[in-house]
Amino acid sequence: MDKEGSQVKSKEERGKRMRLREARDAFLLILPFFVLVSIFSIYPVYQGINLCFYKVMLPEDKYIGLRNFERLRTDNVLTLTLQNTVYYGLFQMLGIVLAILPALLVNSIIMQARPRLRWLFQAAVLLPMVIGWVTLGMAWNWMFLIGAGALAAGRPGAVTVSPLARIETALPTVGLILIWAILGYNTILFLAGLRSIPKVMYEAAQIDGATNWQAFRYVTLPAMKPMLTFMIVTGFIGAFQVFDPVATLTNGGPGWYSASIVFYMVRQAWYALDYGYAAAIGLVVLTIVFTLSLIQFRIIYKRYV
Repeated sequence: MDKEGSQVKSKEERGKRMRLREARDAFLLILPFFVLVSIFSIYPVYQGINLCFYKVMLPEDKYIGLRNFERLRTDNVLTLTLQNTVYYGLFQMLGIVLAILPALLVNSIIMQARPRLRWLFQAAVLLPMVIGWVTLGMAWNWMFLIGAGALAAGRPGAVTVSPLARIETALPTVGLILIWAILGYNTILFLAGLRSIPKVMYEAAQIDGATNWQAFRYVTLPAMKPMLTFMIVTGFIGAFQVFDPVATLTNGGPGWYSASIVFYMVRQAWYALDYGYAAAIGLVVLTIVFTLSLIQFRIIYKRYV
C-alpha cells in the first residue's frame, strides 16, 4: 500500500511539475506580445491621460489640473464637431444599408452564371477601396469645381460654388462621398456573411413556400445578425475616426461645419500646439467609443444572438 501510495504521489508531483513547465512556456511565448502592447498601447494611453492635466510649454510643462476639462464644457466648436461626427455615424449606417443591394446582386444566380460580369461589377464596387483619400479628395474637388463652372457658364451673372464650400451642403456631401468610398468594404462583409449561410436553409424555406422577400427576412437577416452587429459597431467607431475625408475634401470648412471631432483634435495638437487640450478631446473620444461599443454589443447580441 505504501509503495502504491508513493507511486501515486510521484505521478501527481510529475504532473504538477509538467503543468508548471507548460504554464512557464506559455508565459514566455506571450511575453513579447505583452511587452509590445505595453510599449505601443498601454503606455501611450497612460501618457495621453496624464497629458490632459498639463499645458505643454517650454522649458517645462505646467500642471493646470482640470482646466482642460472645464474648457471642454464651454467649447462651442467641440460641440459642433461632435454633432458632425454623429451625423457621419448616421451616414455610416446608411452605407451599411445600401451595401445590401450590391452584395445580394453579386451573390445572385444571375451574376454566378456570368463570371465576367460579376468580376466587372465587383471591381467597380471595390475600386474606391484601393484609391487613397488624397487622390479621391482632389478628384471630387475638381469635379465639383468643373460642375460649378459649367453651371456658371450656362447662367451668365449667376454665382455658383462647389457644394463642399457651402455651409448647408458641405457635411451631407462629405457624408455621401464617404458612403461611396466604404461601399466596397461593406459589400465584402455582407458577401462573407451571405456565403456563410447554409444553402439547406434556403431550400427548406423554398419547400415551405417562402417568397424571396420572406426568405430574406426570416433566413438571411437572422443569420446575418452577428455580421450586422460587427458592421454597426465598427461603423460607429469609424465615424469617430473620420479624418482623411474631411482633411482632403473640405479641410473642416466652411468654418467648422464639416469637421469631425478627430479633425478638431488634430488641429488643436498640430496647429494650435495645445497638446493638453487635444489629449482631453482624445480622452472624450475614447470614452464615447468605448461606451457605444458596450451598449451596442449588449443590446444587439442580447436581442438577436
